[in-house]
Amino acid sequence: EDTKKVLDSGVKVELTFNDQEWVEVPTFRYHNISISHLAYVNNFGEELETEEEKQKLWLSEEPIEQPPADAEEEEIKKWEEDKEKRITDEKEETLNSSKRIGAKMYVHGKNFIKAGNNLVLKFTLDTKSAEVHPIFKNSEKLAFEVPDMGEEFEVGLHTVTVEASVNGQNFTSNGQTFQWNQIDRNMSEEELKKLMEAEEKAKGKGGKK
Repeated sequence: EDTKKVLDSGVKVELTFNDQEWVEVPTFRYHNISISHLAYVNNFGEELETEEEKQKLWLSEEPIEQPPADAEEEEIKKWEEDKEKRITDEKEETLNSSKRIGAKMYVHGKNFIKAGNNLVLKFTLDTKSAEVHPIFKNSEKLAFEVPDMGEEFEVGLHTVTVEASVNGQNFTSNGQTFQWNQIDRNMSEEELKKLMEAEEKAKGKGGKK
């Protein structure tokens, strides 16, 4: 309970140069962030015509997802049930399918803040890690593109753990993972194109997401 009070109210800080006169400085607040789950981004911006529009949307902040303001109790209940189902589906997808370098993903959680270069995601595979500055969407959502974990890993699927920090030093320990697909780096552009087309075709058979 005491910890919650500190998190809510912050810590009052005063500064002195002579042990007599004290100057109040901005309140220091702890940001207890957490990651609840990861999600693959499918069909992003497909309704937009240009890459510029898609990129602008990708970089833009967005409101926290909420039920309609005028929704009645039953509508809110249905909205919450649909949201829980979607989250379950997103979790299953990150466990059962994979993404390559550059694929778009979301981090869902709590208490994210706009912290500039101090807002960091750390990706860990075995003993190797990579860090990325994600896109701040809102206090419950970050966006990123899958980084390159290194050519030393064999072709195939690898489990990557993702943690977040708002000060660049202290990271969460929620243990959320996704499957990273290391493809043959000697693959020609034509071979890669065929692979991507096959993946899109397989995705289409599974239904639009």
